[in-house]
Amino acid sequence: MRVTEGTELTTSEANSITNRAQDADWLTARDAGAHAGGIGVSTIREACNRNELRHIRIRGGAKGPIRTRREWVDEWLERWARGGEPV
Repeated sequence: MRVTEGTELTTSEANSITNRAQDADWLTARDAGAHAGGIGVSTIREACNRNELRHIRIRGGAKGPIRTRREWVDEWLERWARGGEPV
Protein backbone atom coordinates (compact mmCIF):
# COMPACT_ATOMS: atom_id res chain seq x y z
CA MET A 1 0.00 0.00 0.00
CA ARG A 2 1.43 3.39 -0.96
CA VAL A 3 0.36 6.65 0.65
CA THR A 4 1.16 9.98 -0.95
CA GLU A 5 2.42 13.02 0.94
CA GLY A 6 -0.29 14.66 3.02
CA THR A 7 -2.83 11.83 2.91
CA GLU A 8 -4.39 10.67 6.14
CA LEU A 9 -4.39 7.03 7.20
CA THR A 10 -7.48 5.11 8.23
CA THR A 11 -7.46 3.71 11.77
CA SER A 12 -6.99 0.18 10.48
CA GLU A 13 -4.03 1.25 8.28
CA ALA A 14 -2.45 3.11 11.20
CA ASN A 15 -2.89 0.08 13.48
CA SER A 16 -1.40 -2.24 10.85
CA ILE A 17 1.66 -0.01 10.42
CA THR A 18 2.10 0.35 14.17
CA ASN A 19 1.95 -3.42 14.64
CA ARG A 20 4.50 -3.99 11.85
CA ALA A 21 6.81 -1.34 13.23
CA GLN A 22 6.81 -2.58 16.82
CA ASP A 23 9.90 -4.70 16.23
CA ALA A 24 11.71 -2.12 14.08
CA ASP A 25 14.34 0.14 15.61
CA TRP A 26 13.79 2.93 13.08
CA LEU A 27 10.44 4.27 11.89
CA THR A 28 9.67 5.79 8.52
CA ALA A 29 7.72 9.06 8.46
CA ARG A 30 4.60 7.04 7.74
CA ASP A 31 5.24 4.64 10.62
CA ALA A 32 5.96 7.59 12.94
CA GLY A 33 2.63 9.17 11.97
CA ALA A 34 0.83 5.92 12.70
CA HIS A 35 2.61 5.61 16.05
CA ALA A 36 1.53 9.18 16.88
CA GLY A 37 -2.11 8.27 16.43
CA GLY A 38 -2.56 8.31 12.68
CA ILE A 39 -1.33 11.81 11.86
CA GLY A 40 -0.29 12.55 8.29
CA VAL A 41 3.14 11.99 6.82
CA SER A 42 3.32 15.68 5.92
CA THR A 43 2.96 16.61 9.61
CA ILE A 44 5.89 14.37 10.51
CA ARG A 45 8.00 15.75 7.66
CA GLU A 46 7.18 19.34 8.64
CA ALA A 47 8.15 18.67 12.28
CA CYS A 48 11.45 17.21 11.07
CA ASN A 49 12.06 20.12 8.69
CA ARG A 50 11.57 22.54 11.64
CA ASN A 51 13.87 20.35 13.80
CA GLU A 52 11.04 19.81 16.29
CA LEU A 53 11.16 16.02 15.93
CA ARG A 54 14.49 14.22 16.30
CA HIS A 55 15.30 12.28 13.16
CA ILE A 56 17.93 11.28 10.64
CA ARG A 57 17.83 11.57 6.86
CA ILE A 58 18.80 8.70 4.61
CA ARG A 59 20.62 10.15 1.56
CA GLY A 60 19.04 12.98 -0.39
CA GLY A 61 19.85 15.84 2.00
CA ALA A 62 16.92 17.92 3.25
CA LYS A 63 14.46 16.05 1.03
CA GLY A 64 15.74 12.55 1.80
CA PRO A 65 13.74 9.81 3.50
CA ILE A 66 13.25 10.30 7.25
CA ARG A 67 13.90 7.79 9.99
CA THR A 68 13.02 8.37 13.62
CA ARG A 69 12.52 6.30 16.74
CA ARG A 70 9.38 5.60 18.74
CA GLU A 71 10.80 7.29 21.84
CA TRP A 72 11.65 10.43 19.82
CA VAL A 73 8.07 10.60 18.53
CA ASP A 74 6.80 10.16 22.10
CA GLU A 75 9.07 13.00 23.31
CA TRP A 76 7.82 15.24 20.50
CA LEU A 77 4.20 14.51 21.41
CA GLU A 78 4.88 15.20 25.10
CA ARG A 79 6.18 18.67 24.23
CA TRP A 80 2.84 19.40 22.56
CA ALA A 81 0.71 18.00 25.41
CA ARG A 82 -1.70 20.47 26.97
CA GLY A 83 -2.98 20.39 30.52
CA GLY A 84 -2.36 17.84 33.20
CA GLU A 85 0.95 17.05 34.79
CA PRO A 86 4.03 16.29 32.69
CA VAL A 87 5.02 12.65 32.65
